[in-house]
Amino acid sequence: MCKTNGRVALSESSCHRVKVPMGHTESTKDIVDLVRYPIGDVESVEFVANAAKGRRQYLKNGFCILPNFITPTALRRLVEEANGVQDQAYFCKSTHNVYLTEPGSDLPEDDV
Repeated sequence: MCKTNGRVALSESSCHRVKVPMGHTESTKDIVDLVRYPIGDVESVEFVANAAKGRRQYLKNGFCILPNFITPTALRRLVEEANGVQDQAYFCKSTHNVYLTEPGSDLPEDDV
C-alpha cells in the first residue's frame, strides 16, 4: 500500500520501506501520448480499436504491448527518477523470465 504526505511516497513491503521523492505534478497529457492513445475518450474509434487490440494480445499472450504509450519526455523523467533511487532498490540474484517458467528453446539464453 502506498501512502503519501504530499512530498514523499512511502511504499511499505515486508522487506523495507522506500522513500521516493515526488518531484513533479503532471497531467495525463504530459505522460501519455493522447493522440495515439486517447484514453480520455472511451467512445473514440482509436480508443475502441486500441482496447480491442490490447484485449486480443492479452488473451493470447497474457500481456499486451502499448508502443510509445509514455511520451519520450516522461520516459526520460521516469528513468532519471529511477536512477536517482537505484541505491534503494531490492536486488535478487535469481534469474528467471517474466512467466517464472523454464526458458524457451526458441529464445536466446540472455532473454530473462
